[in-house]
Amino acid sequence: MKKILMVADGVTMAHVTRMEQLSRQIDRADFEIHFAAPENYFHLLSFDQPFAAPPYKIRSVPTDLFVDRLFKNHFPWKPSELDQQLNEDLELIERVQPDLVIGDTRLSLGVACARTSVPYFNMMNFQWHSNYHRPQFVPHAQVVELFGRKISELVAPAVVPLILNGQLKTINSWLKSVGSNPVKTIYEFYGQGDFLLFPDLMDFFKNYPTPTNSCFIGPLIWKSPKLQWPSEWTTVEKGKAKYAMLSMGSSGATKLSASLIRSLVELDFEVLYSGSKVSLEDTDENKVHHSAFFPMDEVLKVCSLAVGNGGIATTYQFLSVAMPFYSIPNNLDQYLNVNILKNFELSDHQNISNFSAKKFKSQINKLMTSAELPINLSTYQRKIIKTLAKSTVSEFLKVNSAAKKYQAV
Repeated sequence: MKKILMVADGVTMAHVTRMEQLSRQIDRADFEIHFAAPENYFHLLSFDQPFAAPPYKIRSVPTDLFVDRLFKNHFPWKPSELDQQLNEDLELIERVQPDLVIGDTRLSLGVACARTSVPYFNMMNFQWHSNYHRPQFVPHAQVVELFGRKISELVAPAVVPLILNGQLKTINSWLKSVGSNPVKTIYEFYGQGDFLLFPDLMDFFKNYPTPTNSCFIGPLIWKSPKLQWPSEWTTVEKGKAKYAMLSMGSSGATKLSASLIRSLVELDFEVLYSGSKVSLEDTDENKVHHSAFFPMDEVLKVCSLAVGNGGIATTYQFLSVAMPFYSIPNNLDQYLNVNILKNFELSDHQNISNFSAKKFKSQINKLMTSAELPINLSTYQRKIIKTLAKSTVSEFLKVNSAAKKYQAV
């Protein structure tokens, strides 16, 4: 039986939870699984499938620091942090002696696996691959707050390449320091590895060439039995009121939460809100139900609308139940995702930097009264359910785990 070492970086919760979901899809008859992630997420993970050993603890850039660096247009990892992670990765590989490694946003793993000649399966979203033609977006960032969105978008064609080149220099300086070859783009760095696993719906990217060493494994929709229905939500029942779920996630625009709640209440929704408590002056607090965490799959069963940050994991979960949803993207990853969804007429969104409560309410009304939206959502719900029913990841791992090692392109 072959050993798999699964390593999830913890810059956001989504990377850890989708790695646990991936572990559930791997056939235990063929593989022995070892799991590593930051300890601060262990209380959320169910570990309901057998692992060969207790989960290994690794360090990661904290989410708030990661978000702050993105906001300032800095490369999110310092070379010293990548050094630290590389040492941890090498120690893990030495300890586990895996036949293959699966990583999610663990940028040091490509180097660690190359040094130890262990096949590396890199899980990444296709929108970060070199083959994807990314439209130019200006995400919410410090420069936007300083100069405004209009000016920022005017200068973006000249400024964005400079920012990316600066980040590329940081990456190549680190790669040189650890004896690895330089990369031509940051996307080549993100796509390092021998094989690529795309946790995406292929239909969104069918117009782009698929790398020969890759597999679209489909969305990874995570659930955890550890997350229970909030005990204080005794009055929340399906059909009793019109409910909207609001969760901005670990990397979302939480500063807008109060405005979003107020707007949803004005639209006659009761709001099921996950996140930090906010001041709700001039709002009927009986229509707001708060919990730091809740089981999203159960909450969505009573809702008729979801509002989030546009993160890939949650939007796939909304699509899987044909839930109308709206996004307030905060970082480039989220901007890219919501743009794809809007192009397929599945959702709508608004920028943080010029957020308008009036526009938000107008767009929500449009979503909720659209005749086409339920049809579009149902179409993609069926596509997702089909991928969930036929997981391809175990077979892809079996076929390629002993293949000749080569670098992903």
